[in-house]
Amino acid sequence: MADIEQEKARQLIGRIVNATSLSVTEIARKAGLSPSTLTRIYPESTVNYTLSTRTLAKIRTAFPIAEDGDVMGRVADQRQAFAPQPAPSLSVYVLGPLDDPSVGEQLSVPAEFELYSADLEDIKIKQTTQFELREKDRFVAAYMPGDAMEPRFRAGEMVLIDKVRPASIGGDVFVELTSGEGPAVVTIAKLTERDRNQITLLQHRYKAEINIHRSRVENIYPIVALFEDRF
Repeated sequence: MADIEQEKARQLIGRIVNATSLSVTEIARKAGLSPSTLTRIYPESTVNYTLSTRTLAKIRTAFPIAEDGDVMGRVADQRQAFAPQPAPSLSVYVLGPLDDPSVGEQLSVPAEFELYSADLEDIKIKQTTQFELREKDRFVAAYMPGDAMEPRFRAGEMVLIDKVRPASIGGDVFVELTSGEGPAVVTIAKLTERDRNQITLLQHRYKAEINIHRSRVENIYPIVALFEDRF
């Protein structure tokens, strides 16, 4: 039985490697694990060693693409003759610094907590060879404009946002706030609490936390993947 579970864990890591083109060390870092935890199992398994249920849960949380049929790594079919195909496209939100400081003051946002400005109607289109999106309207990406979510996400890295899946407590989220006319006000943070009246968001680097009343939240979407920008 241990050998079967060991092989399943090795195949899981292999699917993530194929889908993201990340190294095993990078996968471990993004899942909050020691690199040696995964190198013992991949690419060659160590005898009598497999990943614990808790470790597997961390990997699946960090990389839902591993078993989610909506986002797939592109895998060449060796049985078919090669034919050039256009790279799939991905919509990207362009986030920038918040020009109106009064918004943060209205929300009682601490100075360390980052809010961003975004024109959500002005969506850029990028070509990607990393993912094939079966439901293009469901997913959108955004570059991290700041360092508030380090070490989870670094400035300049791209995150994938799912506009259909409900956001979960403890997960990373993209939040659009009600802002009236003009560019939208958004943020990226960890959703730590939620009730009928408010949500609580945490940004990692400075341990900055805010409570936002539900009336100020337009949309809240989960972040389901992090990947390198190789466009």
